[in-house]
Amino acid sequence: MEVSSQAYSVDRVYDQIFDIGVFMNIDMDHIGGPEHPSYEHYRDCKMQLIKNSRTMLVYARTKEMQLIIDTAKESDCKLVIFDVFDETSDETCDTKTLFEASPDPEKLKNELGRDIAYYYIDNVRREEKGGYVFSFNKSSDGKDISTEEYAIDLTGHFNLVNAAAAIASAYELDIASDHIRKGISHVFVPGRMNIYKKDNTTIIVDYAHNRLTLLEFLKSCVSDYPGHKFSVVIGAAGKNHLRRKDIGGLCSEYADYIYLTEEDPDFEDPREICEDIATYIPEGSAGYEIEPDRTKAIEKALKDNINDTGATVVAILGKGMEAFSKFKGKHIPYESDSGVVERVLDI
Repeated sequence: MEVSSQAYSVDRVYDQIFDIGVFMNIDMDHIGGPEHPSYEHYRDCKMQLIKNSRTMLVYARTKEMQLIIDTAKESDCKLVIFDVFDETSDETCDTKTLFEASPDPEKLKNELGRDIAYYYIDNVRREEKGGYVFSFNKSSDGKDISTEEYAIDLTGHFNLVNAAAAIASAYELDIASDHIRKGISHVFVPGRMNIYKKDNTTIIVDYAHNRLTLLEFLKSCVSDYPGHKFSVVIGAAGKNHLRRKDIGGLCSEYADYIYLTEEDPDFEDPREICEDIATYIPEGSAGYEIEPDRTKAIEKALKDNINDTGATVVAILGKGMEAFSKFKGKHIPYESDSGVVERVLDI
């Protein structure tokens, strides 16, 4: 189950102790509007998971590692660190540098004052059909004590991190590696990194919509598709103004062209939201246009890029398989981003 920072903020999981908790990342997000009043409040709520888990898995490259160690000291949880060394990433857009450098497990062990379990993925190979094959290692006292090979169909560096978390969790539950391998090999998440092909165009539908997920997605796409023209269809929900700055700034840094559209505007005018995002697109960076009707924006992006003679990537971000849009307090039926793509491609 997902336990959000807001769940701790409103005591939705009060007095619930988890056998295993997983801490993936933290950044300046989920702040303002109906979420958290400040980064400090958001951070402190996330730390509650460490205090309420018997075994706590932490991604090695996340921010706030020192605070995580200090928080773990106050509890008797078993601390597990997991990491990914992805040698396939393009050095110019390597997601490994998104957060801090990988810490020394022995140093963390000394700071914590007790043993730390350590798992990591390396020897990553991209499959021609998509996905990865990789080695998963369990280490103790600086030495590997077991190595197993796994494969996943999902693409993107962030999915390697997700795989590391899932496999490490299963190891901690003493699940046999054969069962883990079978369970993880053909995972498909509707609306998450769903890839379609049409001539020289690759179309990717994904739910990425906030700073962390968007940055991970953009870096992975630029790394996985070097030399491609890269277009993004994206919008921002009503109320969350901070997210509009992230969308405009990040998309203009990584994309060649941006189609700004609606994404659950609720009581705000969708065109005004798009125009607000556009103010954060620096002049001379990515080109953009505004089409508030989400269906029309996706249709136009596909038409523009499928007719292009070069290699192109179109990322359609935010709603995935969601079959509704939120307008003025109501959920209005919507065929979903995947549904629009499949209709246009006649799949």
